[in-house]
Amino acid sequence: MLSTSLSADVPVFPNAPIREAIIDIRTELPLDFDVEQFRHSPVHFREEYPKEEVKRLVQSQLKFLEISSLERKQLKSEIEGFRYWNNEKNQVVQFRKSGFTFSRLRPYRDWDHLRAEARRLWAVYEAIAHPVEITRVATRFINSIELPGPKVDLNRYFNAAPSVPSTLPDNFDDYFARYSLSFSEFNAKSIVQFAFPHGSTEQSVIVLLDIDVYREHHVVAPFESLWPVIDQLRSVKNQIFFSYITEPTKELFR
Repeated sequence: MLSTSLSADVPVFPNAPIREAIIDIRTELPLDFDVEQFRHSPVHFREEYPKEEVKRLVQSQLKFLEISSLERKQLKSEIEGFRYWNNEKNQVVQFRKSGFTFSRLRPYRDWDHLRAEARRLWAVYEAIAHPVEITRVATRFINSIELPGPKVDLNRYFNAAPSVPSTLPDNFDDYFARYSLSFSEFNAKSIVQFAFPHGSTEQSVIVLLDIDVYREHHVVAPFESLWPVIDQLRSVKNQIFFSYITEPTKELFR
């Protein structure tokens, strides 16, 4: 059973396996908010994140006409928000009617940078949208762990490696697990996904370890508790991650 104690004393790996690190904040906006207002963001923001992509919310209806035949009818298509990329294409922020998301792609730097940039961009979102309530906050870290291969002993690298009955072959062709954990002490939940192999080369095998930690967090403005809560969620994520990996795995990241 996992302990729910938190610790800030975690190693920083120069070759961290993080493919994408995400901070997500779901919001309720004023009823009269116009999503086009996101396009009037400050000049400095648009210079730093110049590439814009439109996010659309599409609602459709499927109608069965006869056996093996159906008709799709689009009921509504509207702009839900916008996605903005930086010049290096390794950071992207989403401004949506339903919330705010900041992602850092490879190469991942560190938590302080991720948190600081997310907080800075959240201030831009907040100044434009004036959210009246936050309904959910989350941190998600998607790890692609490259193991020396082409064949590997998963028990060497993971404390929760998959297993089969001893009477069956243990040479996995593929494996996928998804489950949810509750951390009642912190009012948090986590969705963990473990997939093997997630990709491979002639000399390696890649394992996916995707950890999403979230809290249903219904609070109204001002949102003074937001960032301490996000720090807690990140600490829970760390506990899950380090509970999974072994010392030989850590050596791969150093």
